[in-house]
Amino acid sequence: MNRITVPPSGLGTDAFTEDCLLRHAQFVVDQVQSFDLAGGVEEAQLLTTACVRALIRLAGVTLGKRRAIRKVTRVKKVAAAPLTKATTTPLVSELFENFFKGQIQSTIRQLKQGPRRTRCGVCEACQQQPDCGDCKHCRDMVKFGGSGRSKQCCINPGKWITNRSSVDVNGERLSAGDCVVVEAEGPAAAVRGPTRVHVEAASGQRCYHAAWFCRGQETLLGETADPAELFVTDECEDMPLESITRKTRFGQVRCSGETYSVDKCVFLDPAAFSLRRRQAWVKTVKTCDVSQVDEELYPEYYRKATSYVKGSNEETPDPFRIGRISSIFTNRTGSNAEAGDVFLRVTKFYRGEDTFRGKEGSQHSDPHMIYYSSEEVSVAFGHVMGKCHVVYGDNLTCSPEEYRRCGPHRFYFLEAYDADGKSFTEPSPAAKRMGLLRKVRWRPSGQGKGKGAAAQRAVPPPPEHPVVAPLRALDVFAGCGGLSAGLHQVGVAVSQWAIEINQPAANAYRLNNPQATVFSEDCNHLLQLAIDGAEQNASGQRLPKPGEVDLLCGGPPCQGFSGMNRFNPRQYSQFKNSLIVSFLSFCDFYRPKYSILENVRNFVSYKANVVLKLTLACLLKMGYQCGFGVLQAGNYGVPQTRRRAIIMASAPGFRLPLYPEPQHVFSLRASSLAMVMEDTKYTPTCRWSQSAPYRTVTVRDAMSDLPEILNGEKHEQMPYDRDANSHFQRVMRAGQETALLRDHVCKEMAPLIAARIRHVPTAPGSDWRDLPNLAVRLSDGTTSRLL
Repeated sequence: MNRITVPPSGLGTDAFTEDCLLRHAQFVVDQVQSFDLAGGVEEAQLLTTACVRALIRLAGVTLGKRRAIRKVTRVKKVAAAPLTKATTTPLVSELFENFFKGQIQSTIRQLKQGPRRTRCGVCEACQQQPDCGDCKHCRDMVKFGGSGRSKQCCINPGKWITNRSSVDVNGERLSAGDCVVVEAEGPAAAVRGPTRVHVEAASGQRCYHAAWFCRGQETLLGETADPAELFVTDECEDMPLESITRKTRFGQVRCSGETYSVDKCVFLDPAAFSLRRRQAWVKTVKTCDVSQVDEELYPEYYRKATSYVKGSNEETPDPFRIGRISSIFTNRTGSNAEAGDVFLRVTKFYRGEDTFRGKEGSQHSDPHMIYYSSEEVSVAFGHVMGKCHVVYGDNLTCSPEEYRRCGPHRFYFLEAYDADGKSFTEPSPAAKRMGLLRKVRWRPSGQGKGKGAAAQRAVPPPPEHPVVAPLRALDVFAGCGGLSAGLHQVGVAVSQWAIEINQPAANAYRLNNPQATVFSEDCNHLLQLAIDGAEQNASGQRLPKPGEVDLLCGGPPCQGFSGMNRFNPRQYSQFKNSLIVSFLSFCDFYRPKYSILENVRNFVSYKANVVLKLTLACLLKMGYQCGFGVLQAGNYGVPQTRRRAIIMASAPGFRLPLYPEPQHVFSLRASSLAMVMEDTKYTPTCRWSQSAPYRTVTVRDAMSDLPEILNGEKHEQMPYDRDANSHFQRVMRAGQETALLRDHVCKEMAPLIAARIRHVPTAPGSDWRDLPNLAVRLSDGTTSRLL
């Protein structure tokens, strides 16, 4: 045995001696026993051999000792609570029961119903096969003019009809503004109509100019749409009057635009004019030349294939230019000038980062404070992006913070900027009158000097945020209340009820919203109680009744929809996904005035967009107006990239809110918010897609005032050790008598992990791939082999 050199060199054991064998006998016997247990029944047992039995006797080995230790130290796994099926209303269940099979509770109505139709209309196959419109089942469908009583699927899906039967309209009088159904002339026209008609006479032929509608099947809803629902389009054409089959009716909508006048201030596209800055902005491109890197010292650097730095603001566009209109003119004579022929003469304003101080020098300044200048430039009216309001700071009757909180897009200035002399000067007397509330004398038109009595009128102040009665909100999947916190801050809603099954999160919600009734239980159980007519739950808390909830908001669990989840096909994730049905059932039961649903970006593309289509179809079937879009949180002042899908709905008689325009510029690469569904690209309704009123809020703006703490250090409450460095930090500390920092915690990391973090370079774009492969001394006194 002395000739066997099994142990590797360098461990202090040059030979396998008898003493070494006896010292490690327990380990050897355990390995032999484990090998025997893994073998088959017919194999010989090594544990019964003479040499192993002699080793057990000489060393006093205890058989099964390792398994006994494992059995004692094993932590018994707590059985997870059974997954509950989603409680739904009949309307929601009818749309989603084929998609979430086995995850929705069956209602009494469903149990009494007969077999479902063979074509569900919501699977991927049905989405690709539209109804033909020619078979006997299609002729009975509502969307093809039938009664809809048979409720049978198409016999030949995927084939379009070429002709439709017409309806005699003799004796009916048509006039401008009427809506009609037209005769189909081809595949594209087979589903068009009704149309808004304007009767005209052209070349002796009876014709009309039709503004087209489209059916829901032509939109992103596909076959999930209501066959009797139509949508307005911007398409129109001249049609012969003989194509009309019958008369119908439809509503109309009118929108009003903004009015721009002299002495008003406007946002302008950054390309409208240039600013004379101290120096041109130079990009700092980080190269990734792998050949210049020592592969032995940096073995992971080869993974950096591109020079793109995630989160970089180098390619972020500039915020809007700000100008004051001094005159409006056109290069055409007459009153029929088009928008492309109108020009503005504007006075430039400078932001802090546009002056000689640069971005570094203006890091601490208020982004609402700008600088007046005497420079003027002519710009095309097409560069105008919207209105803003600028006043001289000394004319304010309140603090600048109160002034900017009272209304949108408010700026002020205290000094003028001289770009040639690179200095700050006193504004001109005319500039100092900006924002001054004064009485202005005016005379009726037609009266010259000295004629008539001059009246007095006051210069109107800039518009303020409208004051509305707060809506009574029900917060489902409430968490700590982050989704509804913004609604509370602007005063449009107050949470009266909240549902959160996680107890710590529910406790936090109670602290943040003491006026709310927080239900800490399964939302499906609560909904079933409400449907059954119960007034209280098991804890004695009163349940809201239909008609009491004005706003329903919530973010159903997103783990199953997230692209970061590798296990989303598993049952747990599928049941989490089905909670979207529970949210829609809450909406169907309570019928609030407004509804807001939030989820991850991948929600809109999950399962070939079917979940999104079903959600929109369900809301439309309830009678709601709805809209969907993807928003980037960085465009609204959050110092990180976070894209979220938002679906908003409003009841009939209530105007559907528009999605908010971006307020901060952000990386265009991280702001790709367009969605492609069935070869159709849908873009957000926001007009400001390339720029915004304010600059980006960076991580430095948010975290540069945090005190340094050690590894594993935890402070639930501690004072700041420095003043606020940025506008963002001043806003976060507003309203506090003493600046206290709460929940400043550093996770306790192993010494090796802490050493790796310390050795990551601080240059932009650095990460674990930049770690040097060195042996370093750790905080516990040991030395690591390699990082």
